Amino acid sequence: MSTPGASYHPETRIDSSPDPAESHAAADWLLVGKLAPPQQRITAVSRDALLSRLNESLGRSLSVIVSPPGIGKTTLLTQWWRTLAARSDLRACWLTVDDLDSEVSRFIAGVILSVARAGVDVGLLEVAARQQSIDPNVRPVALVLLETIHRSGRRTVLILDDFHRARSRAVDEAVEMLIEHSHGELHVVVSGRTRPTFRVSALLARGLVTQLDASDLALSLEQASEIIGPGVSPSDLALLHARTEGWAVALQLARLWLDRGGYNPDALKDFSGRTTEMTDYLAEQIVADLPEPLREFLLETCILERFNARLADAVRDRSDSEDLLEQLRHFDALLIPLDNAREWFRYHPLFADYLYQRLKRSLAQRPVILRRRAARVLAEVGDLPEAVQHAVAADDIDLAVTLTQQAGGWELILWKGIGYVRRLLECFDEVTIRAKPALQLTQAYLDIKLARFEAARELLALAATTLDTAGPRTRRDFVIVQSLWQGYVDQLADKECIAAVEAHCRGLDPSDHLGRGTLTCEIAVAALGQGALERAEAESRRAIQEMRASGSILGLNYAFLHLAQSELLGGRLREAETLLREALVMAEDNFGADSGLKALCSSFLGYCLYLKGGDHETSDRLIESLAQTTDGWVDVFASAYEVAARHAFERGGLSEVMRVLSHANRVAEERRLERLRQMVAAWRVEFLVLDGRQADAKREAAAGGVLAAAERRGPPDFGWRVRLAATLAVGRLWTAAGLTGKALQLVDAARSEFRAAKLLLPARRLDALSILILKLRGAHEEALARLQDLLEFVASEGAIGILLEQGRGLESVLNIAQRRNRELVLSGAQRELISQVLSRLRRAAVADQDGFSARELAVLRELCHGRSNKTIGQYLDLSENTVKFHLKRIFKKLGAESRAEAISAALQGNLVVVEDIESKR
Repeated sequence: MSTPGASYHPETRIDSSPDPAESHAAADWLLVGKLAPPQQRITAVSRDALLSRLNESLGRSLSVIVSPPGIGKTTLLTQWWRTLAARSDLRACWLTVDDLDSEVSRFIAGVILSVARAGVDVGLLEVAARQQSIDPNVRPVALVLLETIHRSGRRTVLILDDFHRARSRAVDEAVEMLIEHSHGELHVVVSGRTRPTFRVSALLARGLVTQLDASDLALSLEQASEIIGPGVSPSDLALLHARTEGWAVALQLARLWLDRGGYNPDALKDFSGRTTEMTDYLAEQIVADLPEPLREFLLETCILERFNARLADAVRDRSDSEDLLEQLRHFDALLIPLDNAREWFRYHPLFADYLYQRLKRSLAQRPVILRRRAARVLAEVGDLPEAVQHAVAADDIDLAVTLTQQAGGWELILWKGIGYVRRLLECFDEVTIRAKPALQLTQAYLDIKLARFEAARELLALAATTLDTAGPRTRRDFVIVQSLWQGYVDQLADKECIAAVEAHCRGLDPSDHLGRGTLTCEIAVAALGQGALERAEAESRRAIQEMRASGSILGLNYAFLHLAQSELLGGRLREAETLLREALVMAEDNFGADSGLKALCSSFLGYCLYLKGGDHETSDRLIESLAQTTDGWVDVFASAYEVAARHAFERGGLSEVMRVLSHANRVAEERRLERLRQMVAAWRVEFLVLDGRQADAKREAAAGGVLAAAERRGPPDFGWRVRLAATLAVGRLWTAAGLTGKALQLVDAARSEFRAAKLLLPARRLDALSILILKLRGAHEEALARLQDLLEFVASEGAIGILLEQGRGLESVLNIAQRRNRELVLSGAQRELISQVLSRLRRAAVADQDGFSARELAVLRELCHGRSNKTIGQYLDLSENTVKFHLKRIFKKLGAESRAEAISAALQGNLVVVEDIESKR
């Protein structure tokens, strides 16, 4: 093991920021045509009346525009968007929804980027959105987005065009949440072919919705004349208007037909079909009149969602697309430019449908050949979900699977995140996923990350049946995903199993850094579980090097967390905190401020802060963090829930802590974490003792196996975490029962064996309990000797929480040490530490006596520092309204009517210490 101050070496650092040019280029390719309306160079009539209705709708929460395709929804909204963008009191955001936005994390990423493009500073949310690394649980991210909109100081209009393509209840719920929690600062416009399936009726009943439909959007005769121009007689114009029913796209097609000299009044008069049939008819006339190369170009590119000349060349296996696009410049009504430079295009949906039907009638294999080319090209440029969709549409499942495996398979979760892979796998049906090993393993890892462990186990069992005939890549992937599953469900106790993982790791290709890094991380987790810290540190460092070489920031973050754990348990709190803060910054910079990875970092960092005497706000944030992610393993939950439970007991007593422990127990059951369940049982016993319920604690200890866990002997093994929790609980139980000799023997045996195994942090926590027991036995000199040794450690590492954990039971020993400091030859740091602990214990006693919560005390301290309500909220991560609520209660308890009176009363009552205020200044 390394010595304090030497555990975090410069060579473990990496430049964790992605290459901006590379990441933005990839993001821009995927976002072309999504964040702004299409460029319009067609004859667009003024829709003043409808624009006025839309302006009036800004006083409501939602506008819904529903009509068949081609009626002019996008044209109308484009005109409105341009007028809104010119206003100084509003921000206009645009998102064109596509099929892949059915995955809610991608949808929210698009919303974030549209808001950012409109000029709202969304901070690190933009990073996560660009990298498509938003967690599937989008609620926290959506709420943060709404807060940024609020802070921007302007009302925001969010236009969601083609919303019918996002066929997802999760997306509906996200939109509902944005509307319900916007408090009037966000107006949402939903436009599509079908009525949205979220709860519009409830909003409509409250008068919060403006609705437009096809009858509202149909063009008048006068507006039709603006499009058609003077080339037809009034009678023919009236007939054309009647035949098209004021349908905008049909009128635009008629205009194109007229411009090309195709107008035939007799043909028009004889035409008596419906509007859709007329559109096909006009399109047929226009396309038939084009030169053969242009007709072929239209057919060969109609399968693409959007394209530029380079992509069209690749799919067509030609090199003339740029020239052909220039020749089609007059086709803007049907071939719509997506940018000012006219580099990217998409077809009008109706025209694309018409072309594709014609393509299928040309040659049976032609669509298949084109889609296969499109799949390969799109995969090369990074649009794997769309590539797979093309391969599946071509009924080439093998190609779709091959592209997925070539892109990384299960590894895509480490590169792209959970939402991206979930979108990808939705391209396949369940039969295909269960039939293809590469998809089985990718789905299994996705299930692991989503805490669907039984589903993952079933898929792993299915994949295992094909290993005898599988290739090296599949066997490698199976071992890695299986080891990940074992780590998440806490089944790493089997040393033979770990030995097999180690052997496989050694056998990997030297260039397989990600595979070796992932397996090495699991070996590190197993070593942490065994209490083998030297091994855990060494494997964590190796994992860091491998992940650095692989370029996986996510994998690197996990390796940092494992190394931080080994440092923390080895008693090097400062080094652990440095690592965790580095990991937290890396997580925020690369995956966003509200990512699940940040929640994991925060869980371990929260434990560090607890050991340093952190306040109750820490535990609240831990529980909130865990609620934001499905990720996590036993070390994460053990750290987070212990801190949350101890703070809950201090703040709300037994009922509050039991609520936290019930939540922890549910997590243990759902995730099959037996060690966590046993720790929860031990914590329950400890808190019952602290609440004076010894009889209940004794029954719980016997029923929950806590006594047996505490009485285990021998070097720490896979159960060391349970033994620590049980020893602390039973030690307190026996002490409270007057069995101090038995309690001391129990605690001393564990602390000795933990120290021998170099599990110094657990040993130091037991040191503190042993001092309390020695004091009660009257062994004051031994208690002082142990206290002096413990003070040296606590002062060195800033671990004041280890002393505070024992509560006021240590107060008399600390007072004795303070009086005898010269005799004991205490250092200045140790004397200062004693004063800090005594001050904290006294303040807690006063707070308990006067009925102040820890949160109220925190607000009161900031008030005494002279801070405003807004600044207090920023310091404590509270809203300004919450600060006002706490101050109202504080004033009432202090009998104060002003801030000055409250500060005076707090100082006189020793609720806030003058030295603390001076030190802040």
